[in-house]
Amino acid sequence: SDEGLLEDIVEVEKALELFLNSRFKDAEELLMPKYGKSMYFTEGIALLRTLRAVMTFDPDDMSVAIESLGYASDVAGVLRKAEKNKHSSYLTGMSRVQKHAELVYAECSVMQSSLTLVSNTNLVSFVKEGMQMRASFAVIKACFKFLDKIYEEEGVEGYAAHSIDEHFTSGVVMNAGILALVLSFLPAKIIKVFEIMGFAGDRDIALDRLSTSAEWSFTPSIFVTANPKSKFRRCFPTPHDRTGTSGGLRKSFSELILFSYHIILASLNPLPDTNLPLASAKLDACLANRNQSFIYRALKARMLETQARPKEAEAEYAAVVALQRDYQQLYHACLWDMGMCRMAQMKWAEAFEGYSVLFEESQWTRTVYRYTQAVTLYSLDPKDPRIVGMMKEVPGLVRKIAGITVPLEKFVSRKSKKFLKQGNRLLFPAYEILYFFHGLVMMGKDSLSTVVDQATATLNDLEAQRLTFIGQGGGEGVGPYETFSDDICLALFIRAVALRELGYPTAKTYHEVKDQVALGQLYKSRISKAANSVTASDTASEEAVAYLTRIALDHWILLFGRYELGSLYLRVGEYDLARLEFD
Repeated sequence: SDEGLLEDIVEVEKALELFLNSRFKDAEELLMPKYGKSMYFTEGIALLRTLRAVMTFDPDDMSVAIESLGYASDVAGVLRKAEKNKHSSYLTGMSRVQKHAELVYAECSVMQSSLTLVSNTNLVSFVKEGMQMRASFAVIKACFKFLDKIYEEEGVEGYAAHSIDEHFTSGVVMNAGILALVLSFLPAKIIKVFEIMGFAGDRDIALDRLSTSAEWSFTPSIFVTANPKSKFRRCFPTPHDRTGTSGGLRKSFSELILFSYHIILASLNPLPDTNLPLASAKLDACLANRNQSFIYRALKARMLETQARPKEAEAEYAAVVALQRDYQQLYHACLWDMGMCRMAQMKWAEAFEGYSVLFEESQWTRTVYRYTQAVTLYSLDPKDPRIVGMMKEVPGLVRKIAGITVPLEKFVSRKSKKFLKQGNRLLFPAYEILYFFHGLVMMGKDSLSTVVDQATATLNDLEAQRLTFIGQGGGEGVGPYETFSDDICLALFIRAVALRELGYPTAKTYHEVKDQVALGQLYKSRISKAANSVTASDTASEEAVAYLTRIALDHWILLFGRYELGSLYLRVGEYDLARLEFD
């Protein structure tokens, strides 16, 4: 019944609060008695098992999660109204339970298909699950159109007349927002295909929907405000009258997605509509109510990382890992980030200890853990006899997920082989790993200055080797050793990134594009040296370009050098130059 559904939701809200306060086992114990008997209780258990599966990628956990999601879909399917055509009008005569059943069925089906595709890569599975996901997205789209029509015709007051509550509304808007957000990261040609099918891939639309579900404010980016042809349209609001205490059963999940976007994704890749001040204020509000929450404190630690405060972030991560051991994988994720904070402070011994724990306990990527162990040890003492044994292990630890070798594992495997090929030597391997995991941008001024000094000293030493080699009869176009050009270019690249961070700190530029450009203009004179150093030496541009053409193994420097230079041009408003580098 409708009354029974709302009573169940109140109980599930209690489990949600336990989950958000890091009491995962208590949440599972609260939900388990009605597993298979109540739609939302069953979905709650399936979500917890999905979380575990995503973190472990263990085949057994995957099977359990897929089975639970299928079971939740079946429970919701029993409560759905029989209807062949899934258009918006088909929801009009439904009861509250039937509407929620549509939403839960679509959510669980999408998650089940996603996990199945990850764990089973054959063509038949791909086609079958792809069709299932398309059907589920069609249900979410129909629900969204249904709510949009009611709001247009009857306003917020019309929700009550159609038995629409904040839990249904926030869920529909959240799922529609997630779909639009995921599509917005795809290439333009693929987005057009989805648009033909009726699915939007607009970033502003996605963030507006997620903000509506989370009850956050949202300001459209310059791609909307400066474009009179923009198709952006505000999402309808959620009901004012509340039936529960959470503001919508999925409100907190929408917040977590927004935190991930503004705090985590924005620190990994330049995004046009980041709002870090808003995310920071909302995170502080969440922490005020849940100060022992593993999830929110981990996000706080990540926020400190983006602000280039690795010492404080390390301390926060230490407090976080002390809070949570029920879900070992979440503990391991924080241990990894804590290791990066230690590396950013050049605390190599402490970082080595953390990665040793990860190698022994975590199954995520033992290849990268082993390599990171080796490079932190190498930074302490390049002659440590343990390093060679670790480097020899790395290639044998590489594995495939969904039939594909993880790119980063392939990269560290090649680096370990290069180490052995060069007689147990690598140049700046720790800084290289820090760069790929965005650790260089969280370094303080003193550490960055040390990096610049070390890179400059290395370049001077390499130049002396080159001159000695030529003096002994070596050719101009040939280096003293095979990977000489690789070392020259890597030293230039690492120095350039460090110089950019000293001149134009990433931590101070997490703003919308128009604000980034304004800041960029202020910093412009200070970063010209870094811009020139990305692909060339300060004193010998032509010579540096020649070295680029002679790289033997580290070809990634060519692409990432262009990317860094393009990003720099983007930040200072040199859009044509940025586009040239990106192209």
